[in-house]
Amino acid sequence: MLALNILALQLCGIASLGVYCASRHQVLLPRALSRGLALGGFLLSIVVAQLLLNELFHWLAASLIIVSAIMLCWVVLALSGPYVKAHPVKTLIGYFAGLLLISLLGPWG
Repeated sequence: MLALNILALQLCGIASLGVYCASRHQVLLPRALSRGLALGGFLLSIVVAQLLLNELFHWLAASLIIVSAIMLCWVVLALSGPYVKAHPVKTLIGYFAGLLLISLLGPWG
């Protein structure tokens, strides 16, 4: 059960990162990603995350978890923008480590 939660939240993180990298204001990549590719990856990742979380929670609770995770990811990416140019790898490691720590919270005891 914990593995499903971790995988679902990491998928939300990857989906949010892809959409962020498609923005013209992103600072992670030299060029922005294609919007069609980013949107397709976002939708696919979110659908898979929803299906994974549906195994653990009611569909409405799973949807709220996904929306909260996406909003958290976009806020973290926007706030970490000034630090990305100096340490891009450390920023991404911290981003995914933070998602891992959040996914460890919950009814797993």
